[in-house]
Amino acid sequence: NIEILINQTKRNSKKSELKAHNAAFKPTLDFSLSVSKRNSNFGGNGIEDDTRAMLKLAYLLYDGGKRESKEARILSEIAQLNYLDEQNRKKLMWDVKKLHNSINTLDDTLTNTHEELSATYTMVKTYWETFKLSSQDLDILLQAQRQLNKTQLNILRYQQNRINDFFKLLAKEGKLISYFKLD
Repeated sequence: NIEILINQTKRNSKKSELKAHNAAFKPTLDFSLSVSKRNSNFGGNGIEDDTRAMLKLAYLLYDGGKRESKEARILSEIAQLNYLDEQNRKKLMWDVKKLHNSINTLDDTLTNTHEELSATYTMVKTYWETFKLSSQDLDILLQAQRQLNKTQLNILRYQQNRINDFFKLLAKEGKLISYFKLD
């Protein structure tokens, strides 16, 4: 799921930010070396060598609580991302289960509606034959035809809902792109 991937990226970013923050408060050791040659105005040989080495150790002993407060803020943001991630996972599982149940229910409904369509079609066919023989009432024939049309529309509606739920399920499971072979 894209929301979970976004949260993972944000969480990794915050962990890196925490490492960088903590690294800023580690002791630092600087070493510098300089070598120079100069012509001497005084004395005999004229060239003077000068070599200097400097070693500097620095450590921040007290910063007024800024370090701890920033670290606490970053840890709080990581905890919030973990919570959001868990909530997104729960919602995703609930949505997937709901869509699976919906698809299974629509499959059962479609099976029953196809059976109803077959029975209604047979009924309408019989009513037409008896109507042609002038022994069937037109109102009953029209009512049966209306029932047949309604059943056909229901099948189309159920098929449409099943297709929508199927593709929603693929999207929730992250399989939509591979279904259409776009990757």
